[in-house]
Amino acid sequence: MLELGYRLSGGVPEVLEACPVARDGGTLQLVLGHPAVDPADEAVRGRLEAAVAALGLDRAEFRVESGRG
Repeated sequence: MLELGYRLSGGVPEVLEACPVARDGGTLQLVLGHPAVDPADEAVRGRLEAAVAALGLDRAEFRVESGRG
């Protein structure tokens, strides 16, 4: 989870705060709520999938917030 958080934010707290992660049953959800985070970033997807595996969950889900930024 730390690697995911750092990849998302680059150490910038405002970016991290805009991208919460939540569990919903067997799904780990990542909200992309800041324009600095690219929804197509394969590294972010990979780190989220790694977190899913580490937590023993079923799948990852991305949600892009409208009006980001």
